[in-house]
Amino acid sequence: MTTPKAFLLGAVFVSLLAGSTALARVPQSGPTTLPDRIINATEALSGADQGVLAKFIEGYTNSLETAKDSATIEDARRALIEPFRTGLARPAFRNAFSNAAVKPLKRIIEGTDTRRAILAMQVAAFIATKDSLALITSRLSDTEKDVAKRQNAASTIGHALENMIGSNARPEETAPRLNDVDFDGVTRAITAAAEKETEVTITLQELKALSIIASRSGIGAKSATLARANHVTIVESVLNRVAASKAPDVGIRIVTAAIGDFQRQWTRAPATHATVGPVIAPLLVKVLKTSAAQWDAAHGAGSGEGDDVAKRDYADAVAGSEVLLRVVDSRLRSNAAAVTAERAIIGAWDAGDRKAFEEAVAKWEKVVSEKPYR
Repeated sequence: MTTPKAFLLGAVFVSLLAGSTALARVPQSGPTTLPDRIINATEALSGADQGVLAKFIEGYTNSLETAKDSATIEDARRALIEPFRTGLARPAFRNAFSNAAVKPLKRIIEGTDTRRAILAMQVAAFIATKDSLALITSRLSDTEKDVAKRQNAASTIGHALENMIGSNARPEETAPRLNDVDFDGVTRAITAAAEKETEVTITLQELKALSIIASRSGIGAKSATLARANHVTIVESVLNRVAASKAPDVGIRIVTAAIGDFQRQWTRAPATHATVGPVIAPLLVKVLKTSAAQWDAAHGAGSGEGDDVAKRDYADAVAGSEVLLRVVDSRLRSNAAAVTAERAIIGAWDAGDRKAFEEAVAKWEKVVSEKPYR
């Protein structure tokens, strides 16, 4: 589970973004603000403007890296992201900013000061170029031993994607800032990290990021398919771990969250139903079969809080799987009779009727072993 340090620092991203957007107060030798002509430039910056931008970035990244007091450090972070919060930032400016900022931000992110590294990752997320996002995804790897950094890298990449292509994207910036090749690179980096991650909360954030790529408009079909397939692969890996455990495994929470992601993907991308349904349905049946194999452990009569939480976790996974299975099947086999009655599976689970549960799951297993699922 996540360490207290990781948990506390994990809240930094959201809390700081909620802060004031007033101009920063950091004293520095360079400019403290950038003129609109630089921020909304539609062509490559002139040499003079590049110089102004370079001094601006140098001054504030230096404060972010070396300042002693918290207020100055926070003001530096705010100053560096402010140009991207106005809605005026254009690709020419974004790329020029990235070229000048990536090197100092990389040094801070790879440093030993966790708080400064987290703030630098936030700046990189707002820049939102291929090179700046690589600074964040590089901290997802298990080679990064600082759990707080991994935790915040996972949540920050999700926020960055939401701001680029998700529900937080500005109307004037609806076109993705990355091309499909770049998105595929992000997908592969997240996937490689998630396959080895041992912290549940970090894996949840990584899967959320993949779900954003898989389901948002503006992403190429092949890139969305890659993200979706990798999402399923990771969930299957977690499910295998859960199945191998003799005791209730907290990994079932990852599975439950993924089912919710799959439901959202299904709703947002109806054109993909014919290809997505045959992938998701067998996985949902596998969730039910794994739950059946964990029946005694998940229905344990323990009186401890942990036992009650485990029961709820498994019940949520079972309920979510049954609902989505019925939705998928009604779309792919629209003329077929219902495989089981509504709530037959979760009803048997809650009632502790193992025989009825396994009989219902067996019916679904047979269905997904035939066309159109196979």
